[in-house]
Amino acid sequence: MISDEEGKRIASIIGVHYEGIKEGNRVIPPMYTFTDVAKTGATFLARTLEEAKDRLAEIRQRFLGFSSGNGKASKP
Repeated sequence: MISDEEGKRIASIIGVHYEGIKEGNRVIPPMYTFTDVAKTGATFLARTLEEAKDRLAEIRQRFLGFSSGNGKASKP
């Protein structure tokens, strides 16, 4: 089960803003909503820390064209 406390913890670890929990339905489970305010301004959904790290790296790669692979952008 997801909680606001866990969402805030994940956001703190990966350096993004925690927006809250997006409620699910019968098919889609609830997910955390985060915004990468520091680099891209993109908002994304994730259910776990690892998923959030992966999504953040994908977004930064797409928007910025580079990534260090650890969820933090870095110049080549």
